[in-house]
Amino acid sequence: KITSIDFFDILSDVTLDYLPNTILYLGIGTTINGFTLNLAYGFDFLNPEDGRGKTRWLDLQSHVYTRHSVIDFYGQFYNGLYLDNTRRMVPEWEDPFYVRPDMRLRVFGLSYLHLFNGKKFSYAAPFVHNEVQKKSAGSWTLGGEVRLVYADADSTMIPSQLADTLFGPLRGLNEVANFSIGPKGGYSHSFIFFKHMFVTLSVSVGLGVGPTRYEYSDGREDDKWLLNPSGTVRFGVGYNSPEWYLGLTAVQATFENSEFETRNGMTFGVGNIRLNYVKRFLMGPKLKNFVDKIPII
Repeated sequence: KITSIDFFDILSDVTLDYLPNTILYLGIGTTINGFTLNLAYGFDFLNPEDGRGKTRWLDLQSHVYTRHSVIDFYGQFYNGLYLDNTRRMVPEWEDPFYVRPDMRLRVFGLSYLHLFNGKKFSYAAPFVHNEVQKKSAGSWTLGGEVRLVYADADSTMIPSQLADTLFGPLRGLNEVANFSIGPKGGYSHSFIFFKHMFVTLSVSVGLGVGPTRYEYSDGREDDKWLLNPSGTVRFGVGYNSPEWYLGLTAVQATFENSEFETRNGMTFGVGNIRLNYVKRFLMGPKLKNFVDKIPII
């Protein structure tokens, strides 16, 4: 799973890329009709210690793909971040990474997209693995999105070691809260090669409006309404046949909160990357009869 908060200064062409020290999981799961259950564990050999500090987190992500709609939900709670580009932004820092155990990030989001060509284009084929799309096809999408983002720290989130000319109005910032709601739309397409190989690309963009509140380490407060663009990219590539599936998929959503006058702001990122191998089995009549009686499946 992926989450991030990037502070940017467009005029100086620099960013501060904060990430949590999350882990890579290996797991197993099952899908029956449209219901999926996955179990995974972060083994030590996949996650060596490398100076990124410790992060405590709860990351809830749900992506519901139906024949004519896509629903995304995010609920993220992260305590403890590190600066991924420490060597570039704070080269004099002695440790491998500038670690901020006091930084907290909260992201809540809900979006809905309607597929206008759901009869020919399938999101479930690359992302849920319970369908196979046999011919290349795409679909326009249209819907809306609502989100709430919050981040804070015990002191300024902009390192004091940086030049005073960088990140003008964001210097001294130790708390930001933003609510935004607005429309969203885009286009999705799956390219099918040699009957079973596929490449899926989906892009949707949104424009939300809502209040933003900034608080600074010197006690200052600033409240304003901002227009906040957002975007979601989905990507899939692999092999999909009636018997088995092997594919790499990624979902990445970004929400921007920016000061257009000074060209400074923040970009919040949420998403996940999966490598899946799937073997399909036909249900016997007794199991199928039992499954069909379960409401959620």
